[in-house]
Amino acid sequence: MHFTFYIMKISVLGVKINNDTKNTLLFLIKKLLAENQKIFIVTPYSEMLVKAQSDRGFRDVLNSATFALPDGIGVLWAAHFLKFSPPARGGDYEGVGVKRVLKLISSLFAVIFAPKKIRDPIPEKISGSDFVWDLARLAEERGLSVFLLGGFGDTSALAAQKLRSRFPNLKIAGTSNQITTDINADFLFVALGPVRQETWIAENLPKLPIKLAIGLGGTFDYLASKRPPAPQIWRKTGLEWLWRLLTQPWRLWRISKGVLGLIFYCLRPKV
Repeated sequence: MHFTFYIMKISVLGVKINNDTKNTLLFLIKKLLAENQKIFIVTPYSEMLVKAQSDRGFRDVLNSATFALPDGIGVLWAAHFLKFSPPARGGDYEGVGVKRVLKLISSLFAVIFAPKKIRDPIPEKISGSDFVWDLARLAEERGLSVFLLGGFGDTSALAAQKLRSRFPNLKIAGTSNQITTDINADFLFVALGPVRQETWIAENLPKLPIKLAIGLGGTFDYLASKRPPAPQIWRKTGLEWLWRLLTQPWRLWRISKGVLGLIFYCLRPKV
């Protein structure tokens, strides 16, 4: 029996999300590596959940991953809200009553003022920008190599240097800002942007000599110091989205679309 049968997930708007702690996920990854099983990791956040509602192919890609990390406070909020305020069944909006709207408002306030209250059924947010350090540490400890694919210009090379600065014995198998399948490494970090990177990994991982692949979005930019990462306190309190908005105001439409879209789909009755 493969260990993968013990990987537990919950459905959040049809996307299967892991609801374990980071330490548990790292333990599971180590077990799968010991079994020589390929590992595909995705990091869904609000915008990706919204995209998955209208793009069934993308939703299938996310659900094909070995692990789906809850990357964003919005994912924790949606899981909590849907658990404790499940939508009514039917084709109309009879389920969107006064009590449900009040529950929505109180849970949204909890995101900022009482974030611990929404950590059920998902206990913690696990962002790709944090998890990349855990994977780099694991690779160094086990003598595994890492390849960084994506980013613009010298971003992937600078990101690799940043990882090496913390983990001097980390083996960097290579970097590339151009899409290529000429990759020979144990771990593959991919930053091609959401949807594109997950789809590319799903299509190519079976053909590559890779043990683990993860989509990391804009993480390379943070590693390469091309964008300022959110302070730790902002990340712990679930305000990383606000930091991105303040430091990248051009993302207002994307962020608002993700937030409002997530609320809309959580309120929508089941059909």
